[in-house]
Amino acid sequence: MIDEYKEALDELRFSPEAKRRMVQRIEVAAVVEPLPRPTRRSRALVIAAAAAVLALAVGCTAYASGMLGRASAPAKETPATTEVVDGIGRPDAHASSDGVTVTAEAVMGDRSNYAIVFSIAKDDGTPFEGIRENQDGTLALRFENLATVTVDDAPSRGTVSYFFDADPHDNAIQFVKASTIDTHGGTSFVGKAVYVKLHDLLAFDEDGEARTLVEGAWKMDFVADCADLSVDLPAGQTFAFDEGTATINAIMISPLSLSVDLTIDFPIEVNVIGFDTPQSKRLQYLPLTVNMKDGTVIDATRKAGGGVEVREQTTVTDKSMAFDKILDLDQVKSVTVGGVEIPMP
Repeated sequence: MIDEYKEALDELRFSPEAKRRMVQRIEVAAVVEPLPRPTRRSRALVIAAAAAVLALAVGCTAYASGMLGRASAPAKETPATTEVVDGIGRPDAHASSDGVTVTAEAVMGDRSNYAIVFSIAKDDGTPFEGIRENQDGTLALRFENLATVTVDDAPSRGTVSYFFDADPHDNAIQFVKASTIDTHGGTSFVGKAVYVKLHDLLAFDEDGEARTLVEGAWKMDFVADCADLSVDLPAGQTFAFDEGTATINAIMISPLSLSVDLTIDFPIEVNVIGFDTPQSKRLQYLPLTVNMKDGTVIDATRKAGGGVEVREQTTVTDKSMAFDKILDLDQVKSVTVGGVEIPMP
């Protein structure tokens, strides 16, 4: 990652202190500073901030949402090209309507998660007004059509969206559309065409009442080119699980997420009406951690989602988690699964 990108990540965590500083910056900027057009620096902040909230956007909600139907992509001209810089796609795509321009700023992801970052700005350079901030630091906004973003041949397992302000010193706000895709059959979003339809930007008050902030329709398409940020760790290790043995089939980590595939050499007990059994609970809470070189530990044990398939003689399961911040993989020492520590390659 470029140094500017790392610095931006450090600045843009949605902790209470970070939110307090952001509010202060907004107040100062509104009173004493002009609002310039987005700069190269603010573009880096946009990408970093979007990455930092990727877990909020994907997270457990995506894994719990189930398979979502994908609308058929309409006939389009050749999608806009996308330049890849430091593993992050920079699409050459934008659309304007009613004096507001929406620009696709970045595409980033790994094998099973992606996030597309958009900037929204008035063409006259003035800021949006009357936007309320939620308690988690996101903005109380929504597109009227819930933002239709489809990727060719990459069906979603779940998708959510967030708005935020990456840099209060410019007049743009940001919109993230993030998704976990169905990777069965080797599906990937990389290199696929992305089709975007946005309609009417709405703002919400504290009572949940909506008003139209901007009337307009924005359409664009581009190629989802970016590097696959996934790194495979050595697999094949075994550990005891109840009366049998669990085998680690695959471990993948990226700056965005962690996933593990396991096989247990016997069919675990399950309750057909949906209630947990002791064995299924032990599998659900199987120890899963990311161990950093500085001694800190990211505990994914209770945060990871996944699925379980009980077969005639075995049980196959996968566990996945999107991180709450971007990880510098150079600072990751190892991953622990079920008590087995696997070092980074």
